[in-house]
Formats: sequence, C-alpha cells, structure tokens
Amino acid sequence: MLRMIIPALLLTISQLNFAQTKPASLKTLCALVDSRVELSKEEKEKYNHQLVYRFEEKIYKLANVEIGKDSAGMIRSKVQQFWIQNEEHLTCDALSFNVAKGSIIKFAISRMFDDFIEDIIEWGVALNKVDTSDNRTVLDYIADEQSKSKGTALEPVYIRYYKQFRTAGAKHRKEL
Repeated sequence: MLRMIIPALLLTISQLNFAQTKPASLKTLCALVDSRVELSKEEKEKYNHQLVYRFEEKIYKLANVEIGKDSAGMIRSKVQQFWIQNEEHLTCDALSFNVAKGSIIKFAISRMFDDFIEDIIEWGVALNKVDTSDNRTVLDYIADEQSKSKGTALEPVYIRYYKQFRTAGAKHRKEL
C-alpha cells in the first residue's frame, strides 16, 4: 500500500511545482491572442475605452494595473515588470504555430495580430529573449518568415514588422 501512496504523492507534488512555476492564469493568454476577443461595448465604457481586447484586460489584471488610476508610465512599468517575471511562461504551443513553445510575441506575429504587437511595443517589454525551442529571437523569427515569404503578399507585412521591431530595440541572437 505504501508503494502505491508514495508515487501518487510524488506526482501530486510535481504537479504543484509545475503550477507554481507556470501560473494557470497565463495559460489562457495565447488563446486570447489567437481569438482576438474584444471586450463588450459596456466593458469598454467601464474602462473608459482604454482597453479593446480581452488579452489587454488579462495582462493589466496580472500586472496589477489600476485602469483610470495608473499613468501611462506606471502602466508601462507594471507591464514590463510582469513580463520580466513571467517571460519564461509567456509561450504558446499550437498546431498551426511553427515554433514549439515559442514566445507569445512570435505567436502574435504568426497570427499577424497588429494590435497586440503595437501594445507590446508600447509597453516596452523585452524583445530579445532567445527561445530555447528554436534558438531565435523575435527579430530572427521575423527575418526567417520574411525570407520564406519572398515574392508573396506577406513579404511587405514581414518587412514592416522587421522595421517596427528593430526600431523598438529588437536584436538578432548574434547581436546579443
């Protein structure tokens, strides 16, 4: 009987450790980015039209942003701090995403979700994390996707993303 209890106890402890390292509240961010769910008209009014999407509401909540009270600088600072503390867990895995456990930023780029991209650039989050799964930064990812899309309608989009991220301080892995 003791042989059966100990493995079950160890499994439970390992699951608790996983929950502590990757909060469940972060798991839904990828789905919110992927689905582009907007807040209702009433919710937008409640937030004085400072928020449009559910992902913004989620990030603000997780970063302890007080909408209507925090200045733009304070919001930026709180979101940056949240990002730094959780960067390792801000990853996405989807069958239609070409990077296993890739950063949520790469995921948004793959979905061409401009509003998310503009928000993260405005918040000034760290853009130079090298994902262990593909050994690339966001800028490396964009450059590779741009190369794959040469001569297609997507090429100008990746060129725009490259300029946008480069201007925001993004670097290639070899530059770090």
